[in-house]
Amino acid sequence: MHCAPGRWAIMQDIIRSWTQFLAAGNGGFGAVLTVLGFCYVFAGWRFGRAAHVVNYAAVGIAAGIQIGQSGAEDFIYAGVMAAVLVAICIASGKYAGALFAGALGVVVAWWWLGPMDVPAVTMCIALALSFGAFGAVGATNDRIASIVVTSLVGAIFMVSGMIGMASESRAVANQLRSMASFSIFYPLLLTVVAVSGIMLQLAAAKRQDVGSVG
Repeated sequence: MHCAPGRWAIMQDIIRSWTQFLAAGNGGFGAVLTVLGFCYVFAGWRFGRAAHVVNYAAVGIAAGIQIGQSGAEDFIYAGVMAAVLVAICIASGKYAGALFAGALGVVVAWWWLGPMDVPAVTMCIALALSFGAFGAVGATNDRIASIVVTSLVGAIFMVSGMIGMASESRAVANQLRSMASFSIFYPLLLTVVAVSGIMLQLAAAKRQDVGSVG
């Protein structure tokens, strides 16, 4: 059974809904996301466990927006989903980071394998392995997991914020929505920003370790 076209359509729908939500907002909201993303990408590992709460809340908001499908109930769904996931984060305790890292691994694998003609069984195995690998890293090395997660989440915040600010122009907003329908520009941009953040944070963490030893 092959279902790549369906998975790719889901990805497009998620990107389109998110860009429409950002375009319907205002530049102030976009500015807040951009600043938060900047902090996450360059210094997310310093936030400690507080970053986990923000991460879970952000996923809840995004899920709520997707459920609302850009309707008037967007903010209600976003608030409810954010509250539910924050409660799960708190209940997970010290495993919150590992659980989020595992879930992130599933998203990363699904994102890149989705457009490919991969059998459903193979996809499920790949997702399970990705969850286990990312979750294991999160459980055994909290700093590395924090750097990877905050870089990826920060990239989403930063790019989303820039889209929100650029969407103040109706012409730009229409162009951004059209790009979401067929282009891999957004996935590539997120990847570049996230990888840059990972490298910068690893370097900063190493400098701190060297300085503390010295």
